[in-house]
Amino acid sequence: MEACTSKSSLLLHSPLRTIPKLRLCTSISSEDVAYGRCTVTDQHLQIEGKNYSKATFDHIFRTDATQDDMYSAFLSDTINSVFSGNDATVLAMGAKANGKDERLYGNSVSRNGLVQMAITHLMNAIDEKKDPEERIQVRMSAIMVSQKDSSIVDLLSPFNPDPRHRVVKIVDDARTGVFIDNESEIRVETIDQALFYLNTAVDHRLIQDEQSHRTSHVFISLSLYSYKMGDKMQGGRRRLCFLDMGIGERNSTNGGMTMPALGSILLAMVQRNKHIPSRDSSVCQLIRCALSNSRFTTFLFSYGSKNDDNENIAHLACKISRTRAKSVMGHGRKPSGVKRLSLPLDVNTGRIVIMMKRKALYMETKRLIIDKERKREREMDVSFESKREYRQKLDEKRDDFGIMIAQPSIPLMKAKSK
Repeated sequence: MEACTSKSSLLLHSPLRTIPKLRLCTSISSEDVAYGRCTVTDQHLQIEGKNYSKATFDHIFRTDATQDDMYSAFLSDTINSVFSGNDATVLAMGAKANGKDERLYGNSVSRNGLVQMAITHLMNAIDEKKDPEERIQVRMSAIMVSQKDSSIVDLLSPFNPDPRHRVVKIVDDARTGVFIDNESEIRVETIDQALFYLNTAVDHRLIQDEQSHRTSHVFISLSLYSYKMGDKMQGGRRRLCFLDMGIGERNSTNGGMTMPALGSILLAMVQRNKHIPSRDSSVCQLIRCALSNSRFTTFLFSYGSKNDDNENIAHLACKISRTRAKSVMGHGRKPSGVKRLSLPLDVNTGRIVIMMKRKALYMETKRLIIDKERKREREMDVSFESKREYRQKLDEKRDDFGIMIAQPSIPLMKAKSK
């Protein structure tokens, strides 16, 4: 058993080579149907008596859907994305309910939740696709962030042999991005060992009451460190993450984040905005750590016993769906014929705004001068053409053109002298 807590290992992130993919899924449990929370028709998804388009979600898992159906729908592609060299994230959001816990972590007997299935298939795929010249290490980490006191708890710290017990914190670095520092990354070599650590971390989540579940978030990650020996050593890191999010405080009187506040953070991350609400909070930093480097993100929404919570979740799913549609249209739009100017970025002085204004004023003035010159040239061309036609008519030999004046036979000078 080994643990990795060095900061240098966190610098090997997957390169941002492709456009991030986003999937929206929702799960309906038997309790939701029994209490009339959710019903599915041919064209709509009814949540608390309100109709939502089924086109909002890529997959709607009903009560008869099995775990294998969910694995084949999105989890298989997620694992393949990790083997392709990209980071992937599965974000599950919803209130505390038996349906959500069984989907993610399974029941107490089978333990065949989505997280357990991902670990099993990931470890089996490593053994099947292993290259003799390549060495792959799998390390697991699990932390829990609480909104009440902004605390970060390392759930695998009891298995960390490091005696220093350093404080876990989320660092926002301008060069490397957001990452978790001093977390316990336990090396796992077998499936049973990984499931043992996972079940120990999940027990902290399952024993929480409804209020603690709302204001706490569990982040589980599986990091694959690959090293290939040849003429020179090559390596990198890929990561598969599971973020089990609560839905926040019921109201803002307690000072914590509510569901609309969490939704605004998720929307800002999906839209790739520079300004993110509550940027300095631990919850926002955790979301950024999970989604900033992810190239394949899946949202899995579930529902609980509160009507307003279910409506907020449905509204958030619709907003993310509209944002995704706009981003797809933006990436697929053909470039216009206008050629954009490439302005030099003065990093030292930071006067890019002034440079852009001056450049725009210069270009506008130059355009007006060019238009004026072209207009004058066109006028000159017209006058020149008209004069040339008139000159050609003068050169023509015509009998009836003009009046011929006879010259006097006696010169004028001689006439004056006489």
